[in-house]
Amino acid sequence: MKGLFKNILIICEGEKSEPEYFTNIKDKLIDNLVDIYIDIKPKPRILPKEVFELRKGGKRRKIKPIVTEIVTPSIEDKYKAQPTRYVREAQIGLEEGFDEAWAIFDMDGHPNQEEAFKLSKQKIDDKKVNIAFSSISFETWILLHFEKTNTAFQKSVCRNKKEIYYCGSNTHKDDCKGKNCVYGRIVSKGHLIHNGKNKNFEFNGYYDKTNTAIKSAIELRKSYPKNKVIYELNPYTNVDKLVFKLHQLPINYIWAELNIDIKFESLTFNFTKEKTIDITITNNGIARFLLNQNSFSYVKVDGARKNCGSKDVIDFTENNNKAIYTFEPIEGYEYIALTTNSVDYFIIELP
Repeated sequence: MKGLFKNILIICEGEKSEPEYFTNIKDKLIDNLVDIYIDIKPKPRILPKEVFELRKGGKRRKIKPIVTEIVTPSIEDKYKAQPTRYVREAQIGLEEGFDEAWAIFDMDGHPNQEEAFKLSKQKIDDKKVNIAFSSISFETWILLHFEKTNTAFQKSVCRNKKEIYYCGSNTHKDDCKGKNCVYGRIVSKGHLIHNGKNKNFEFNGYYDKTNTAIKSAIELRKSYPKNKVIYELNPYTNVDKLVFKLHQLPINYIWAELNIDIKFESLTFNFTKEKTIDITITNNGIARFLLNQNSFSYVKVDGARKNCGSKDVIDFTENNNKAIYTFEPIEGYEYIALTTNSVDYFIIELP
């Protein structure tokens, strides 16, 4: 990993849909010569026909595909239940030196949701695991590529024990045609076609619909009252936050949490949100720290930015160490971002 701009670990609950979806994004980053290392676990079961390795200087070298076993690190007994195991595995990645780690899982009847979210708050070398969560399943995020929804699906797929009904394909007498399961909704509306085994879709066909899905996910979250527990909401997804981040690399977007101090270099940032976004910036050092009009920007889901900082330089000194800046929502922009170096952007959704 030496010399790489950043390395990211993505731990997926599923063994096919999630790994294949994010591997597709990873492959496009490699094609665009983005200097990044992304490790996705488990590995997709279907290997590509050709595998390339990005080498220093932007040259790609063809290598032979190697079939490896899915290796799970040693998880302590108290964390082995779903979904805490995914958060703990991501934490182990942080312990091993990853810059950033994400755990992707869904509700789908799993217990221990509260425990998983609490576990993710524990810091590992001053870093925390990010959670990309969906209710009722990852396919909720897939559905948003094609339509907005507020349907509280009851399950990912309809089944009787190991028998899957493949709803929407008119092959089973108990086909719900998308009334109960999100899989059936996707198939019955003709958004995607299953290939006859489990929940297998081809993910290459809707890469250009990503911005639509991100906007729909944001609108869905905003439809709920504030302070709701996210794992009690249905439908819900915040997978778009990881997807947005990956699509915007090599710009490093770091998702801020409300009312939580973020320490970066000698500064502390704190974001609060009501009808506006208030950003409190504190200089904790004795050295002067300068911010300018390019430090703040409104951001669209496609990454387009509009600078919105003051034309005057913000000059923090030992005697002037705190400032508060307020930003109102504006049409067409979904986020507000703050940067100190034009590479790392702390970002949060507008009201």
